[in-house]
This record gives sequence, structure tokens and C-alpha cells, in this order.
Amino acid sequence: MTRIRYTNRKNQNISFSSFLCKDGCILYKIVRKNEANLFLEYLEEENYYIVTCNKSISEADIKQYVLNNYEWVMNWYKNVDNPAPWMLFGQKVPAHVVIGNEHKVDYTGNQINVYLRHKRDYKDAVKQFYKQFAIAYLMPRTMELINKLGLKGKFGRVSWATYYHGLCHSDKTIDYSAKLVQYPKEYIDYVIYHEIAHFTHMNHKRPFWDLVESYCPNYKQLDKEAMHMRFTNHMW
Repeated sequence: MTRIRYTNRKNQNISFSSFLCKDGCILYKIVRKNEANLFLEYLEEENYYIVTCNKSISEADIKQYVLNNYEWVMNWYKNVDNPAPWMLFGQKVPAHVVIGNEHKVDYTGNQINVYLRHKRDYKDAVKQFYKQFAIAYLMPRTMELINKLGLKGKFGRVSWATYYHGLCHSDKTIDYSAKLVQYPKEYIDYVIYHEIAHFTHMNHKRPFWDLVESYCPNYKQLDKEAMHMRFTNHMW
């Protein structure tokens, strides 16, 4: 690994590390923060990478991380120009990206238009849209099903959780992952009923599943179809 000085288009001098590989000379800048994870960003116009990491990671480990991931990250940024469809309620919705002075996402019903200032903002735009969309749909639907069953409960918050779709707390508050709205509405109802069943049984023993089945008789089929979606469709 060597260190070089580089002058970008704004005539700013930046200190870089670099290494040679099959794609030529890879330049990257290390930014150390109090963060637990490594993060790699590609600046396409300037053709270099920024590695964000904590202060304890060695430069050798950083170099190996860049070597292992630079190609995937570069392709990801380049593919923002032609993004994969987004998923809403089990259907693929074409997405179109416009780079300019705005930062917003417009959903027309049959297309998603993503307006960005920089390509690196794409993932944040995705998360922000899904969270807002999920709140708008899940909050009224959750309360509708709770009231339908004559129960008392509360809508909690929506996060970008990857390890659950719904999460019921002991105070009968239900949290959700924003990713849930990628699935069909019938599966979403099953997840809501699943969490409502936890109002009565805070476990997954037989009485719990019997209650789930009384709320949603075809839950097993819905769960099976949702599992298939995770492996066959583009899911963030």
C-alpha cells in the first residue's frame, strides 16, 4: 500500500492510500469515526473511495476490506442510473433516477421517480420513502384490525429492521420494519394478526399459533409465499 497526494476538480489536496489490482490503481481515503461498522463509499465523478471506520481498525484490515468490496460498491453506484424495480405490496414498481438539485421520491402509482443531488444519496432515499410509506399504511391498518377484534393496543414505530417484520412489546405496542410493505397486503395482515396474538400469548407455543390461525386461517401458506419472495424478487 502506498500513500499519494491527489488534487480533485475543486483543487483540494487530499491524502490517499492506494493499491494496484486487476482494475488498475484503487484510491481510497480513510475517515475514522466512533462507529462500529466499516462503510465504503464510491465517488464516481472523482473515481475514488471513502472508507469510514472506527479508530481501532488497522490499515491492513482496511486495505483488505476495500479489496474485497470495491468492485461491488462501484457497480452499485453505476447501476443507480438504471435501478432495479422497487417492491410495493408484492409488485415490482419501475424506478427512475434523476440527478439534479432536488432530494425527494415521487410515487405515481405505476412508477417511482427518485430525485437526488448525488448518487450516494440513493440508499437513504429508499429508506426514507419506505419508512414514510409504511407509516401511512401500517398505522391505520393496525388500528383497524385491533379494533375489529375488540382489543386495545398501540401502533409503535417503523424502523429499517432486517431481523423482524413486526415486533410486539409487553405494553401491546407493535413496531414494524419498513420492509414489510414490500409484501402483498394479505401477508401484511397476517403479520399484524401475528403481533396482535402476542397481546394474549407472549410466546410461540401451541395456544399462540391456534390463536393466529383463528385470526388468519391461511397464515401458513402466506408465510411460505413470503419466504419464496425473499429469494426470487429484488428485496432491499
